[in-house]
Amino acid sequence: MSAYLPHAADLLAVLISWALVPTLVMAGRVTGADTPIETRLVAGWGLLCLVLTPWGVTLPISMYMPALAFVSLAWGALAVPAWRPAREEWVTLWRLLVISLPLWLVMAPLRPSQIDTFLNLLPDAAYLANHGMFPSQMGGDSHSFLPVAPYNSQLVAFLGSLAMPVFPSHGMSFFNLILQLAMGLVFARLLTGQGQSQGQDQGQEREQEPGVPSWGAIAGGLLLAIPLNPGFVPREFLAPYGEPALAVTAGFAAFLMLRRNASGLGGSSGWVVGLVLAAMVNTKQSGVGLVAALAVAYVVVAAVDRRPFRDTVRFLVQALLPSIVLYLLWRFYVLRYFPGGELKPLPWHLWQWGYIPQILASMGHYIVNKGVFYGLVLLSVVLLVVKLRWQGRTGGRWTLGSRALLFHAALFVAYDLFLILTYIGHFKPADGDYAHSYFRYSLHLSLVMVLAYVLALKEHAGIMRFFAARARLAATAAIILMLVLPAAFAQRLRFDLDVPQPWIWDMVRSIAPHLNQRDRLALLLPGDDSSVDAYVEGELRDTAVRLSGLETIATPRADDATLAAVVAAGYQVALVSCSDALLKAPPADPREPIPTGFVGDSVAPASTLAPGLAGIPSSLDHATIPPGSAVLLRWRGGVWRVVASWTWPHPHGHREAIHVTPPLCHTP
Repeated sequence: MSAYLPHAADLLAVLISWALVPTLVMAGRVTGADTPIETRLVAGWGLLCLVLTPWGVTLPISMYMPALAFVSLAWGALAVPAWRPAREEWVTLWRLLVISLPLWLVMAPLRPSQIDTFLNLLPDAAYLANHGMFPSQMGGDSHSFLPVAPYNSQLVAFLGSLAMPVFPSHGMSFFNLILQLAMGLVFARLLTGQGQSQGQDQGQEREQEPGVPSWGAIAGGLLLAIPLNPGFVPREFLAPYGEPALAVTAGFAAFLMLRRNASGLGGSSGWVVGLVLAAMVNTKQSGVGLVAALAVAYVVVAAVDRRPFRDTVRFLVQALLPSIVLYLLWRFYVLRYFPGGELKPLPWHLWQWGYIPQILASMGHYIVNKGVFYGLVLLSVVLLVVKLRWQGRTGGRWTLGSRALLFHAALFVAYDLFLILTYIGHFKPADGDYAHSYFRYSLHLSLVMVLAYVLALKEHAGIMRFFAARARLAATAAIILMLVLPAAFAQRLRFDLDVPQPWIWDMVRSIAPHLNQRDRLALLLPGDDSSVDAYVEGELRDTAVRLSGLETIATPRADDATLAAVVAAGYQVALVSCSDALLKAPPADPREPIPTGFVGDSVAPASTLAPGLAGIPSSLDHATIPPGSAVLLRWRGGVWRVVASWTWPHPHGHREAIHVTPPLCHTP
């Protein structure tokens, strides 16, 4: 139960996350006083990326200065009466915080988890916090598998690290949650008619002034944005991953584009969308494809609305220019400092056009296995056809709901075409998965689908009469659900507690006091496939332990001969993840060559061994090593000594979402 209770550091990280909300909201004030706070939040994030990315790409100077200037100017806006948030905006944020408070209490102790977090997301964010710069081949080692993957989410974590150096270990997950709460406000305003256009003749509509959504509307909006989102998967949408950020920014961009088309709004609306797309484009490498797909979907809707061609082009230039500039700047940086690129496209002559049937079959496999999600996608198309047939019989014009359904359908097709091209020209087929992570990519469109359903069903008179007659009951039910569901589903929400993740945290905490920044640590992880290695190194370097200067190598072997190789390579501290491998290994023959195969480093050949090391087997007293444990060894005076140990628990009764493997003294 203690794992579900937040500690002081967890609560501090939550407070800093919420302090970022008014910071970004006030920065997003550049979009205009009439822009709702949730849109200003996302636009403020886009503005932050437009400030820090060019600085970090073009100047070899720490980003601490522009980050502090950004925060100072945002909060300094409070000194200007015209720029201060209105009372209604503070009340809206207060209601949002109160309704979401149970969710925050459940998620506050969330720890970094899952392999991608430790391979690149957390190391990249920690590098920013430690150095204030983007990594480069001329700088220090970022310990990341993808050191120059897009950094938009990490930039928000960097902003929080100004107040709390270890904030990145919480920050990206918490910001993803804040983004989903912001999308909940969009739905809340739609439920109460705020922020939506009221129909007038010739499709020209008038926008209402944004006010304060009721408690029930906010709770209902959050239900739509989080648990009722068919794409909501806790280990994707509450992790530091880019999926929730892309889904939310796509939802905001779609809503702003649809509202503009429906109401004929002009002026600065293109620049507002531009800031949202700027936040999207460098959140993940697929962000550029999502930006392009949104542009295609807008063109389709504009065509059926018969918008003037020049107006469509002008809007798209305003909306796309910031994201294009940001994307090109980042590609310039990658090519400048990492000429080999990362996850770079294959040469044109190697594009795998012949794999299209296998790719489509693999996508079909995902669709069948995730039938609820893709079934709702199909149902939205059916609903679009029904609405169009009804409009044709009644002579009606395109409504906002039918536009939204068409937008979602066009977006889905355009984004899938982008993904197919990516599979052909980017990925190499591995283990028969020709449509790698297709479902994860589809989640990027999930909130656009929810938006389309909400707008379409609001136009159904029967549904609206049903809820209008039960408005008080529906509001009360929504509030109760939002207050109760987080605790009721705490085990599902806290995916970080799936074993063996908590075991690795406890093991790291037990050995960390015996390590220092100058140590050279060898990780002997018998049978590891590099996953346990990533977890252990990430916990040691990038969380509250903060041994960022620790130098490590890793090998999937653990025996006396490997310990000899460790000493030969100059590493005098070794963590053996499973002592059974040492206890069961046969004594090493000094005449045999020393094993190699260390990750990220080379091992000295046998000829360079110092005198006396041929007797390594006798230098380790096996009687001092507890079985079934992780042991930390230190080489002192020609002898390996056990300085710390930690016994692995038995997996019975625990959820095993992540395989319990031989490196942890368990067989699969």
